[in-house]
Amino acid sequence: MLNLRFSTTAGKVAISCNEERSDALQVLRRHFHSATSLSNVEFETELDDFLVNLRQLAAWAEFDTDFRWQDELVKLVESNAHDAGVLEATLSKGIHPSIDIDIVENGSWNAPLTGFQRTNIAKLLSMEHGANFSVPGAGKTRVTLAVFHARRAAGAVCRMLVVCPKAAFESWENEAKECFKVSPVHVAVMDTGTPPPGDIILVNYERLPVARAALINWLRLQPALLVLDEAHRMKLGPSGAWGAACLSLGPYAANRMILTGTPAPNGAKDLENLFTFVWPGQGRRTVANALAANDLAAASRQLRPLFCRTTKADLCLPPVDVAVRRIPLPPLHRELYNALLGQLSGKWRGGEADMEELGKIMLYLLMAATTPALLATGASRHEPLPFRVPPLSPPSGSSLGELMRDLPQYELSPKYMEVLKIVSENAADGRKTLVYVRQKSENARVAAGAFRTGPGAWRVAGPRGAAAPVQNGSPVLRPALQPGDAWRGRQPAP
Repeated sequence: MLNLRFSTTAGKVAISCNEERSDALQVLRRHFHSATSLSNVEFETELDDFLVNLRQLAAWAEFDTDFRWQDELVKLVESNAHDAGVLEATLSKGIHPSIDIDIVENGSWNAPLTGFQRTNIAKLLSMEHGANFSVPGAGKTRVTLAVFHARRAAGAVCRMLVVCPKAAFESWENEAKECFKVSPVHVAVMDTGTPPPGDIILVNYERLPVARAALINWLRLQPALLVLDEAHRMKLGPSGAWGAACLSLGPYAANRMILTGTPAPNGAKDLENLFTFVWPGQGRRTVANALAANDLAAASRQLRPLFCRTTKADLCLPPVDVAVRRIPLPPLHRELYNALLGQLSGKWRGGEADMEELGKIMLYLLMAATTPALLATGASRHEPLPFRVPPLSPPSGSSLGELMRDLPQYELSPKYMEVLKIVSENAADGRKTLVYVRQKSENARVAAGAFRTGPGAWRVAGPRGAAAPVQNGSPVLRPALQPGDAWRGRQPAP
């Protein structure tokens, strides 16, 4: 007897046998290079390794035909064999089955689709699993909802699980309302240990490791489409907590899809891990083969048949109107910038050598361009900036290090205040504002996101864009987003 099932370890398969066949099992184990022996009658191996070397099981079948497969594993093996043929045909000849997407715009679907969105939908529906690498603004959320609508109408799936940043929840909820006005779908956020009832369940990446078992059970109950929004967050693959959780969930989904505008932010390894999620057993090898004699750009062109991508040029955006605003610095900011340049005044003493050293490092200067307070090391890189309104006055005799550390208590960043002004002006005119930031740490987030410029003036689409807490009688304004969260479009509060 040979028992084959998913291991409790993410992304692995456990293979075991009865005691009488232990010697033969050890022979079989040697055919899988990633195999790790758990006992004389059981070993586990990477899922990719298992799928690529599946033919090695034929030797076992010569003397024992009693194979006991976990249902989800045998379904994955069967779909993997189908995907292998599809991938080969797609890559070698660029062949995609002709798909009529009229079904999308019939029935309960209400939202308009652009030409490139229709093209992307047709391509994604032509494959069991897919990837959408379109740029921001191309409508990846709407395209995904259309694919879900078509697959559900065809009976392939019953519901959808979307893994995304908290900042994206509102976008999914609003798009679902826009696309299904006649027959609304129930969109629910998983904010406890149990998936809530709903047609579309939203869960953030941070919750995945602790919710993995509950989500696997949810995926097993009914066929579902599993979507990773901002999928580059699992780029570490099995070596990262989020990547490992995603790889564990993938095999239990009827269909898998990834959405990201930056599929390989740090290199080819990121792309391999993303493709491994979409096509276990085939994805990593396909990317590796494409990279064998090419750089990443050339490999991406070779892999293009496997994903859809709408570029900035496809969006036909109007020319960018760049407006530079010159902002005068308040006194304390000017003192610190002068110190970074080695132009220290006699007013502040202490920490001069440290300031000059910081001024030599370009990264620190980029951080200082936002506010010098970012250069002060807090208890952790996630510690927020304690802005105070109204600001305090610095104690006499403070050192430069103390001034830099406590700057948010004495002056508000002029850049943050200008951002507030721009967002508020746009909100008053009914326009959205998209704000980009440079650093990934929480300290570098736009702390002004929590400022309020008046009732209903603007709001932040992030997990912590709530009213500012009060400390010692003054509001302490904190960054609005978690580290790594994407900033979505701002819009006037209703």
